[in-house]
Amino acid sequence: MNSLRELQDLLAKAIRFPSHYADRAEALILNNGLPAKERLAIYGRSFYGRLLEIMQQEFPSLRHALGEDLFSQFSFTYLEEYPPTSYTLYELGKNFPKYLSESRPVDIQENWPDFIIELATLERIFSEVFHDQGPETLTTKEELLTIEQIQASPWTRTLNCQFPVHHYFLKIRKGEFPEVIPEPESHQVLVYRKDYNVHLQAISL
Repeated sequence: MNSLRELQDLLAKAIRFPSHYADRAEALILNNGLPAKERLAIYGRSFYGRLLEIMQQEFPSLRHALGEDLFSQFSFTYLEEYPPTSYTLYELGKNFPKYLSESRPVDIQENWPDFIIELATLERIFSEVFHDQGPETLTTKEELLTIEQIQASPWTRTLNCQFPVHHYFLKIRKGEFPEVIPEPESHQVLVYRKDYNVHLQAISL
């Protein structure tokens, strides 16, 4: 081990991927009564536990739709496939909709996977619109009064959906918890910001 940076990198990999790196890291960890692998496992559980909390906060509707266990399973495998690389945890869920789409079973004829992917996409877009720059930075406030004005706004994001995921999403935010996935119903959902609040506007297709 030639440098502190290399040591930090190895320990980070041992925490995230213990089956591949724990043996190498074990020789570098002093024994203070608890075996090195068990100490790494504690850090590993804390590390993934914190990341799972972030995923739960960003995707509450998806968490409800999938159920606690399945959401945790998807999140864990996602974090293995797309481990965090940014200094900010805001970037953590950026590729989650992409991962769900890539891992969609091709032999399932039911449409619930498509609903799950659309719901995750909507939640991620909502988060991005909330954190990105918006019309509040303009000297002259932008008035969004009509559908056409909302569509034309540079701050608006659009999502074409096969399901009314916006209804499901808004019910969760109101503290309601739907028990069934809604029937297919095509919409275009406009996600935009006004006075630092994110709004949804659906248009039937």
